[in-house]
Amino acid sequence: MFVTVKARIYTDATGVYTEIPALLTPAGVLESLLDYCLHRSHDRSLTWMTKVIRSVRMFLEYLQANPEEREGYRLFQNFAQRLYTGTFSRETGLDPSNLGLSRSPWTAG
Repeated sequence: MFVTVKARIYTDATGVYTEIPALLTPAGVLESLLDYCLHRSHDRSLTWMTKVIRSVRMFLEYLQANPEEREGYRLFQNFAQRLYTGTFSRETGLDPSNLGLSRSPWTAG
């Protein structure tokens, strides 16, 4: 399970902190993503950071639902396609992946 949380980041001993969204995974905070958002916090909005984290979370959920799919190009191609088409079966209306992915072209691209 992946959850978006607010992180308070202290970068020195002044007590001043930056509050940014972070992605919590079963292994803890995804630190590389946290570092990326912190690095961009001076020139990007919280809305932008939230969208980045949501995108990474959806990709990690896709990976979890499709563990057999590891080839780089095909993996990203299929993930991008599922963003547009969703993950529901047209025949049954069920979503065996439980991802429910489906985005408008505006938010998927």
